[in-house]
Amino acid sequence: ITDGGYGGDEATRAVEDGFRTKFEAGDKCGLYIVRDGSLVASNVILTAEEGENGIITWKAADGAISGAAEGDKYFLCYPSTMDMENKVTPSDTDSDDAFFARIISGWNTADNQNDYANYRYSDLKTAAGEVKNEDGKLKVSFSLNHKMALAVIEVPKTVYKFTDTSIPDYIVPTSVDFTSDIKPLRMADGTYRFVLNPDLTDIKSITGTINGKNFTISADKLKGITKGTYKTF
Repeated sequence: ITDGGYGGDEATRAVEDGFRTKFEAGDKCGLYIVRDGSLVASNVILTAEEGENGIITWKAADGAISGAAEGDKYFLCYPSTMDMENKVTPSDTDSDDAFFARIISGWNTADNQNDYANYRYSDLKTAAGEVKNEDGKLKVSFSLNHKMALAVIEVPKTVYKFTDTSIPDYIVPTSVDFTSDIKPLRMADGTYRFVLNPDLTDIKSITGTINGKNFTISADKLKGITKGTYKTF
């Protein structure tokens, strides 16, 4: 299971590694298996475990998956939540977008994403599995695609330069006081990120103060971000 990342401003995005999510032990995905329009397995929880050399492996509860066969359709959703079984469409397996359509369109992201757990939960990702038969064993791989949009907020930075050129510049990003209900997540590079569902009608503007100056990123601008991409403000 890998993360496909967010597309950039020009493109038609769990610990963050650039615009990809680096999965860690304890993360959970929900697995679905469809055969002839019926669910063989529904929201089977796969839990990430750290193996040798830090390699993440995914494990289902004993007995949770049985009877899977070549030709079945496999779908994956991150994060996994309760009561998702009734929101998937087993009769439409052309793509993960179609299979998870109702979940994607109605996904609610958290307002306070400065809490990293809320940020991770908000960042809905889905995938359709590719199945290969290798020496009698079925191997299924997933590249998860981000189904929400991502706003990236760049802020002014103070750059300290030294007369001794052997000393690298020291950069201090300006902190932001967000006055709206929306609280983006501050990243290590000083930017802020906020995941949103542009299909929803109740999107709120992002407002804040930097160095005593107020700013607003309107709801209309946020709605204009294409799903699966990020836009820098």
